[in-house]
Amino acid sequence: MTLNIEVATNYAKSIIRTIAKHFSYRNFLFGSAFALILFLKCILFNRQLIPDGFGFHTMSRLTLINLCFSGIIASFVCLGRRMWWTIAAAFILDIWLVGNNLYLRTYDDLLNSWCLQNISNMTGVWSSIIPFFKSTDLLYPLSSIVWTLVVILLRNIRFERGILGFAVGILLSLWCFKMTYNDIRYYDGITNPFAKYYKEVSMGRKWYCMNFSPIAHLMNEIRNLISNKISDGELPDVSEEELSPFLNDINTATNSNRNLILVLFESLEHWTINATVDNNEITPQLNKLINSRNTLYFSHCMPQVRQGKSSDAQLIICTGLLPVKDGAVCMRFPNNVFPSIVEAAQPQHSKILIPTPSSAWNQGGMTKAYHFDSLFAETISDKEMAHIVSNEIDNMKQPFNIMVTTMASHSPFTTYCDSSSLKLGDNFPKDLKRYVQSVNYTDACLGAIIGKIQSDSLLANNTTLVITGDHTIFTDDDRAEYSNILDIEMQGFVPLIIYDTQLQQRRCDSTICQADIYPTILHLLDCKNYYWKGVGQDLLDSTHCINENAFEISDKLIRSNYFSKIKCK
Repeated sequence: MTLNIEVATNYAKSIIRTIAKHFSYRNFLFGSAFALILFLKCILFNRQLIPDGFGFHTMSRLTLINLCFSGIIASFVCLGRRMWWTIAAAFILDIWLVGNNLYLRTYDDLLNSWCLQNISNMTGVWSSIIPFFKSTDLLYPLSSIVWTLVVILLRNIRFERGILGFAVGILLSLWCFKMTYNDIRYYDGITNPFAKYYKEVSMGRKWYCMNFSPIAHLMNEIRNLISNKISDGELPDVSEEELSPFLNDINTATNSNRNLILVLFESLEHWTINATVDNNEITPQLNKLINSRNTLYFSHCMPQVRQGKSSDAQLIICTGLLPVKDGAVCMRFPNNVFPSIVEAAQPQHSKILIPTPSSAWNQGGMTKAYHFDSLFAETISDKEMAHIVSNEIDNMKQPFNIMVTTMASHSPFTTYCDSSSLKLGDNFPKDLKRYVQSVNYTDACLGAIIGKIQSDSLLANNTTLVITGDHTIFTDDDRAEYSNILDIEMQGFVPLIIYDTQLQQRRCDSTICQADIYPTILHLLDCKNYYWKGVGQDLLDSTHCINENAFEISDKLIRSNYFSKIKCK
């Protein structure tokens, strides 16, 4: 009997030693600590994603799903003897979380795979991003620094591979996921949490990040980044029948004897026009232009930009096409053949002027794609830009086409707000105050261009001036708050102002679209017979076709490089 007990005891000890060998408790404890670091980072990010806080139910869901993905990554600690990789992983997650925070504060959305491909677009714009940093963003790298010190202090501890510890970590993580998935399936009706959520489920990246953690969001976008490069070769079919309403005879020659000056006013929202703050006009120069006897004013122009933001506005107005569903056209398809207003008008000279480096939104490549002759790209103020445009008008051979972009009212509105003559009290929210002052500053700068055109009768009689916002900047929640402060109706529109001596003064408060600008300009330049009519409506011709599937058709045309094919026929 004593022998049997001794044998059983030795057998149990052998099992325990085997389990201990394959479990590697040191690795498991180290991995648990690493999982805690990752978990705290993710919870902090979720807290910033929902600044108003969340209840017990949401908190329990967040806890489980963040423990799940933090645990999955940390479980790999059990498979190694070296822990230096955990430092790299922690800092990579920091970069991802801080980058998403900055993008969220700027565009009210999270980073996606196409943003990762457009890193080069950041050249020259870091100064406008730095103000979006908050002190809480430092908590991410600080936690990683603490973890680095822990790894250094424990560098002499001998770690062993533990398959069992890895398996336990994975199983615990999957249990957390199962609990969260059951909750999501019950409350949200989501049966496939790994569907392409922002296309098929249409819940959006913020929803996905809240329900599947920022780590899963990173993994998903890396997967999309790889699949994007693969799927670019899958070209859609374009039916001649669905395109026939938008095409004229390809062989019809067009040209124009009129000048075109197109101004893309950065982030100009419609409510700034004719509005006053403390009895001062926000846009006195534009207000004066609107009251001219030769100005058409459309107060509610619906922006149709997507991920390309300002570059999408250029695309829409220059080519009469709408942006693709994913990514920015200027980055994905710079070598495409595009129709354009410049090609239709055939001016003596054409030029794009932007206050950023040419690498921003790949402006160097897109200048040629839109058929402009030359590009001026330099980081300058709107005042300096207005002076350069005035000189170009004096020196260019007519007819000419000029497209100019402003910059002062680019978020976070801090660079030129103090240059405004509009002085506001401290009772206004900072962002609203700076935005209004920046818009006022740019408006004063544009006054020089407007005055130059109107004071020269020969120039005025031969020039079409178009001024519009490239996109909006505030969220619906922001507008609801600011609307109460200023007692102004605020919606997600940009204004469209067209000055042309061929026109009679008219104001239109009906909703129009950005795609309508292209065919309207073709009409004013007497280029209505140009082969590509655009997917919008000619605002001067109510018989022009309106297409309800404009986004889908444009996506097909751009991804298939359709215009290169018909030009070769």
